[in-house]
Amino acid sequence: MERTEYDEAQAAKRLHTTVVVLRWARHVGVVPDPGVRGFAWSRSALAVRGGEPDHGNTGYA
Repeated sequence: MERTEYDEAQAAKRLHTTVVVLRWARHVGVVPDPGVRGFAWSRSALAVRGGEPDHGNTGYA
């Protein structure tokens, strides 16, 4: 049985990042705010990101 919602730590793990980076991404609008009861993300919201890290622009030259 797969989860239908994820708390902050679980969402960060699913997106292969840390909670700090997830919080930053929420702050700048890369990741939407949690939609399930105001503190959890739905499985479909994380599926949009594919659960894979973005190896695009890392900010390094």
